[in-house]
Amino acid sequence: MPSFGTRWIKVSGLCSCGLALAMHMSAQGEDAGTTPPAPAQPNGGNNKSLQLQQRKVGTQIDKSAEQLREVLEEVRQNMGVELESKEKVKQASDVLKDISEKTVPKVINDLKEGQNRDALTGQAAINNDLVKILKMMQKQLAPAVTRKALSDAIKKQKTALDKTKETRLTRESLEGKPKSQLTEEERTALHEASEDQKKAAEELEKAKQELKDQVANLKDSDPEAAENVKKALDKLEKAEAENKARDAANEIADNKLRQAEAKQEEVLAALKNAEEQLDKSTDKVGKLEEKLADLKDAKKQQEKAHAETKNLDGQNEEEMKRAAEDQGDVSKKLNELKEEDQKLADASKKSDEARNEIIREENKEALKNQEEVLKALDEAIKETEQDLAQAQNAEEKATELAEQLDKIGAMMEKQQDLANKTDDAKPEDAHALAKPQDELAKDAEAAKSEMPEDKRTDGEKAQEAAQAAKMAEQIAQQAEKQAQESAKSQEPQAAAEQAAQAAKQAEQVAQQAAQQQQQEAQAKPNDAQAAQEAKQSQEAAQEAKQAAEASQQAAQEAKQQQQQGNKEAAQKSAEQAAQKAQEAVQAAQKAQQGLEQPQAQEMAQAQQAAQEAQEAAQNGEQAQQAAQQAQQAAQQAAQASQQAQQHAQASQQAEQAGQKEQAASESQKAQEAAMKAAEAAQQAAQAAQQAANGQQQEQAAAQSEMAAQQAAAQAQSASQESPSSAMQQAMQAMQQAAQALANQQPQQAHQQQQAAMQALQQAAQATAAELAQLDMQAAMEAMQAMMDSLANQEMAMAQKTAQADSAQMAQMSPQQAAMAQQAAQQAQMAAMPQSAQQAMQQAAQAMQQAAQAMQQGQQAQAQAAQSQAMAAMQQAQQSMSQAMAQQQGQQQSQQAQQSPQQQQGGKPHDAGPGGFAYAKGGPANQEANWAVALPPKDREEVEQALKQKMPSQYRRHISLYYQNLAGTQSTE
Repeated sequence: MPSFGTRWIKVSGLCSCGLALAMHMSAQGEDAGTTPPAPAQPNGGNNKSLQLQQRKVGTQIDKSAEQLREVLEEVRQNMGVELESKEKVKQASDVLKDISEKTVPKVINDLKEGQNRDALTGQAAINNDLVKILKMMQKQLAPAVTRKALSDAIKKQKTALDKTKETRLTRESLEGKPKSQLTEEERTALHEASEDQKKAAEELEKAKQELKDQVANLKDSDPEAAENVKKALDKLEKAEAENKARDAANEIADNKLRQAEAKQEEVLAALKNAEEQLDKSTDKVGKLEEKLADLKDAKKQQEKAHAETKNLDGQNEEEMKRAAEDQGDVSKKLNELKEEDQKLADASKKSDEARNEIIREENKEALKNQEEVLKALDEAIKETEQDLAQAQNAEEKATELAEQLDKIGAMMEKQQDLANKTDDAKPEDAHALAKPQDELAKDAEAAKSEMPEDKRTDGEKAQEAAQAAKMAEQIAQQAEKQAQESAKSQEPQAAAEQAAQAAKQAEQVAQQAAQQQQQEAQAKPNDAQAAQEAKQSQEAAQEAKQAAEASQQAAQEAKQQQQQGNKEAAQKSAEQAAQKAQEAVQAAQKAQQGLEQPQAQEMAQAQQAAQEAQEAAQNGEQAQQAAQQAQQAAQQAAQASQQAQQHAQASQQAEQAGQKEQAASESQKAQEAAMKAAEAAQQAAQAAQQAANGQQQEQAAAQSEMAAQQAAAQAQSASQESPSSAMQQAMQAMQQAAQALANQQPQQAHQQQQAAMQALQQAAQATAAELAQLDMQAAMEAMQAMMDSLANQEMAMAQKTAQADSAQMAQMSPQQAAMAQQAAQQAQMAAMPQSAQQAMQQAAQAMQQAAQAMQQGQQAQAQAAQSQAMAAMQQAQQSMSQAMAQQQGQQQSQQAQQSPQQQQGGKPHDAGPGGFAYAKGGPANQEANWAVALPPKDREEVEQALKQKMPSQYRRHISLYYQNLAGTQSTE
């Protein structure tokens, strides 16, 4: 049977590549000027082929569901991997079964009826489900596989150690015996022990590689887990476990058994330490639970040591020794705990003192210190229990809010689908939509019943806004400080001195080149050309010298100006010093022209030094400007915070006086001021990022931006009506829409449906704002899902626009305008990073322009605006992905990637705005030529997935689905 690693490892035991390839089938490509494929005709042509392919894929996915169960059972029985949740595994295979039995047949029927838009929605649903399975399986298989790898390495090392000891102990005269005097039996014993150790070393190497793979695989999807795996890997690296394991094998072969045993013990200890690290929780609740358990264990140990000390008999040395050892165990535990909680540092010190006092038979003093340790542990336990309860409550509430957001998102999709059908429906057919609309209203009513009512008064809302504004002010001040420190680390004087050194280096290269040219000319007294080159080299060396002197002078001026506080003049002098350094390099290059053996390495070093100096000067100027921007933003945040405090106080006073209208007005002003303060805090944080120089400064600035987003979420939460209130409005609008549909009034129904969509969006915004205060990552994921849903809707609208006439476009215009409003509302979601907000605002404007063009029958202009909208949404998605990585302390680089058809080199057919491209070649060349135009974020996932190994049958089962729907020509 193939090895576990070859078949299922790389956290893609299900179908990571296939799932990643199953990304938005008709997602927007990077080329805005493409047009969608011609619409399939009902019951004919290409559509028939697509229906057949859909059925095949449904069968394939159904088989995958059953095979998934078999795979996981094989993993459990034959390979010893225990998954944390078998129920989740069952859910994964059930989802695959639902896809094959329900979703795929519906897509087939939609294609058969010519309902391409509905088919697109079904395809997107399949994609979403597949991606969810992938993420769940990653979280299930990754830790299980990694623990299994370490466990195998520990078993092998333990076996090898036991073998070495047995070999030494059963042959008393063996150790140290020269090889020439060894008997055949002794040689065989040493060989077998050495081979066992070699196998242990190989298993250790496999475990280390598995750890490295998991760090790479988890760094984006679960950064905290990746960091924990990295810590486990570091324990092996620091202990030099791999080298010691191999050294031990050689020493056994050389009959140095005791030396080998010592190293084997060290390797085994390192492996166990790594395993212990791997078992640690990475979530907040898990960490607190572990801390609480450790604290309680320490308390038990201390109570035992205290009792022993209390009953010590001065004549019994054995009891005294045992009490001192037990107190030493307490000290060890406290030394570990104080790394995470500095409050226990004093308790750790007192425990050490108690141990020494027991040894000195100063029992009374020891008892006092032990009681102080017990008191500190009791306080730590109480505090940790409180922290744990709060974390558990926050986690539970965050989970509820995330589920609530999922429900709202599902209702939004259903409502938009009904609105689309209502838009297309004739009055006599509208009544058929009344029932699903009424059912959706009941869903909204059920969702509302699960949401807590908002019982805050205007004064309380104002106070919450004031608190958010104060938080934003503090964050802005912190960001300003970070920006100033970053700018200070890039002072003009340092950049100017760096430039002067680079210029001096270039001058030296030029002088050496001139001397070398002169020597060559002297060796050729009758060579006029050599003499001319020597003269030119001397002149170039003189130019380099002058440039270096000018650079040095500019550096001195920069130093003086900086000391005088004239940073602007100092910055100009630094830039001048850098410019002169570049001139010195150019002169040095001229000086080397004509040399038979130029000083290439020295010249390259001088060029690099001058380039770095120039970049330092430019970065310094940018940092100074960013620091000024941060300062201005911090001032704005402070002013807005002060205004929020004043309005909050006025609102509370008006409320106490019974002036409800005045209290509401002042509360609204406080909320507006809080939002301004939060916006200023985000601007300050962004400025701090621009000023940052180095990874540490960048991470600090990124943390400030995340904190600013949380402040904005808190301010938005204070300013919005509750999700319950918004859901009530949505429910009422849905009920009215259902009534209008029953009365065969689709136009009135459509208006109410759009009102319901707005109310649902408000409910989503309010819920996301609450969630962001508890779990920013979960809030971002929810917002990204909303953005993806809207992007799919815009994509479908673009395809429909490309196929519509003037009358049809005018009819679709209100729907496009409603989507523009959704984009504008999403752009206002506080937990969204500013860069994503700005991109969504651009998308909203483009959508509105498209709606106007559609109303006027201007197809080309509408398509161009739709392309701009989708490009802006792609940018928003990228910004959101980057922010999510930063939120976990990760650095995510954004690199331009070629589209699939560019990578394949084939000439693609044209595809339209939001459409997809496919290469020529038909089924005979499907594997090589299919080319879905994925957004950058999805393409990145595909690229990552392609690097991973997986069972070929799963790659084929899932990827065929989108290959077959990518527009390839049918052979039928």
